[in-house]
Amino acid sequence: MNLQGNISESQDAVANRAPGYKLYSVKGTMIVSFFGTPLAGGYLMAKNYQRLGNQSGARQALFYSLLAVIASLIAGYLLPESFPSMSVSLPILIAMGQAMKQLQGSALEQHLQNHGQHESCWKAWGISLLFMAVIAVICIAIFTFLILGEF
Repeated sequence: MNLQGNISESQDAVANRAPGYKLYSVKGTMIVSFFGTPLAGGYLMAKNYQRLGNQSGARQALFYSLLAVIASLIAGYLLPESFPSMSVSLPILIAMGQAMKQLQGSALEQHLQNHGQHESCWKAWGISLLFMAVIAVICIAIFTFLILGEF
């Protein structure tokens, strides 16, 4: 019986075992950021950080994505109506993608090298729909309050 051989084989099996979680891709995060605001993209980044065991990174992702939403709302308010809204949305979308690549790119690559998988972009799309629904409800409530003066 070759005990050393059995130990090496079991270590190889552990090293080649895929992680028990999936991470959201840069593409999925950009899709969600475009349709569900940067806050939704920040939510996916936060989920990745949580799955990687980085709670501080998760909180920071949510905080900075909330700041991005506030900045885009302020920019939209201050810019003239004739200014194309895509001129605000597109840079934020690109910034979210670049932030994800810079902050989580190496972790995503390592995850894939360890036979990990990405979460489905369809799941990301569903999350963006949920964020859009919440935003719609908030906008309707604000509109109702401002126009009618009550809920």
